[in-house]
Amino acid sequence: MSTISVVIPCYNGESFLGEALESVRAQTRQPQEILVINDGSTDRTADIARSFDEVRLLENSLNMGPSVTRNRALIEARGSLIAFLDADDVWLPHHLETVVGLLEKHADVGAAFSAVEFFGQRQGVWRAGQLPEAEPTDAFWECLRHNTVPQMSVVARRSSLALVGGWQQPSPIHRTAADYDVWLRLSRHTLFIATHEVTARYRWHPGQISQTLRHDQISSVYYSRRRMLYELGREPVDERHEGVAKKIREYWIEDYLQAFHARDLERTRLLRDLHRTLFPEMLLPRSVRLRARMPEAIVRAVDSVRAAWRPTSSPHSTE
Repeated sequence: MSTISVVIPCYNGESFLGEALESVRAQTRQPQEILVINDGSTDRTADIARSFDEVRLLENSLNMGPSVTRNRALIEARGSLIAFLDADDVWLPHHLETVVGLLEKHADVGAAFSAVEFFGQRQGVWRAGQLPEAEPTDAFWECLRHNTVPQMSVVARRSSLALVGGWQQPSPIHRTAADYDVWLRLSRHTLFIATHEVTARYRWHPGQISQTLRHDQISSVYYSRRRMLYELGREPVDERHEGVAKKIREYWIEDYLQAFHARDLERTRLLRDLHRTLFPEMLLPRSVRLRARMPEAIVRAVDSVRAAWRPTSSPHSTE
């Protein structure tokens, strides 16, 4: 039977860590160890972790960020399977039994995960995109497009994570989107499996990275895609290189036009810069090239003129 190490990175998480640990304690299948890595916190994180007898506490003397912290956990963990939980999220009692069971049933799968329910400031369910229910799947294309794998519900083989070198910082500037990056890289080498059953809960609150560093995340995702394109180009036997280049072009156009039509000038500027910096060889349709090169003042002026001349619907229109 597999051995399970639970990994919980935590930076100033005193408000939520106890609840996360209680959800691990309530699992119907208990892990062999629980690692809490205190990433240089200045609050009571360490004291809360020590109050749980089953926790093995590791401490970073400085705040190193989630990638370095998770990589340290990979070195320290004793289990063959690594289950990840963020300090502000929780598991339902059957989480490990369900997700670990998928890995034990399919030896050729490197990572398994479940659907996740949002709570707090947002409601809804995060499911695994287009992945089928409980079937080993090549998830590469899905992982290229989306952040498909919920960090708080995934269980991965330690050997699989070691194969791709664990977590890396996608952008030279930002620490964000390392989860997107690691699962994209891992999906090149192993199958994934997902259940659409909810076994974890993802807390939305004002302090989380996904809300406060949105533009940093966009940059890091494109840096990760650029690196993937480079790595595929170095390996002629991998036939995905041309397809990845085509998909990145499609995604950039989609993201740019969405930002353009939303009048989000900051994101529009960011995407232009990413195109020039990371993908100068990427040819775009003429209409997109023209918009991308227009000064923002002219973009606003043209947009207002077009809006003024756009026909309005008749009071009797059925549209």
